[in-house]
Amino acid sequence: MLRRLFALPAAAALVAASATPAQAQACHGDVLDPSEGTRFSTTVAVVAGGFDRSMFGKGDFEGVTASLRLRAGGARWGLVVPAYRIHRGGSTAAGLGDVGLRAEIPAINLFDGALEFGVGVGLTLPTGSTDDELGMGHAMAMPWVFGAGRFGIVALEAELGTAHSLSSSGHTMTMPGMTMNVARPVVDPMNSNEVWASAAVSVPFGVLSLVPTLRGAQPIGDGEKRMAAGLGLRLPVGPVALAAGGELPVVGDPFTWRGFLRGTLSF
Repeated sequence: MLRRLFALPAAAALVAASATPAQAQACHGDVLDPSEGTRFSTTVAVVAGGFDRSMFGKGDFEGVTASLRLRAGGARWGLVVPAYRIHRGGSTAAGLGDVGLRAEIPAINLFDGALEFGVGVGLTLPTGSTDDELGMGHAMAMPWVFGAGRFGIVALEAELGTAHSLSSSGHTMTMPGMTMNVARPVVDPMNSNEVWASAAVSVPFGVLSLVPTLRGAQPIGDGEKRMAAGLGLRLPVGPVALAAGGELPVVGDPFTWRGFLRGTLSF
């Protein structure tokens, strides 16, 4: 399975042709952004994972996400363009996911930048196929608040937000005699309305940084709650930050595993 992380030329070409971030489609904040403090950054991430939808089937996927970030007008602006390939039940589907836009405004800065608090808002556009579970089939709006701090060599960041569907379609799965509200799409699941949170800590060990993460969501109304824990490594090389990591489900997440490789170039 891990070899698929390195076998994505078609998906990479699709992203490069379409892009000109949050990771993946969830365009809320990317905790411990490696481009922090720079004016412009571009990131390419290769992702892969396995999933189990219980009665709706098992499978795996891989994908490439391209993102751009810009600091201007006192805000941080972002664009993310994902593409995926999904394998399930002997069939394969590939294409764009939901394109995401985001803006984040640092509102409070304390102790010469050691503590920062702010607000953000994200929007996903329905560019991914719902039939293939590459997209939600509708736009999603995601406001959030965040806090970040640096304490000696340790950095941490936490975010708390909500996500709201701008349409009533796209979050049901139907079987004979049964219709269920589920988090969709399988490549980056979200409920039609939910409260979500994420947190990360960065601890340096020599030239590397160890980054444990925790994220989760609680549906507002019908839906699926989920939580996942992850661990990553990050290596800065001049203006480039390289990262690799993985994530495992704790509660409710449809993924059985998820991993990524990522490179960020900052100016």
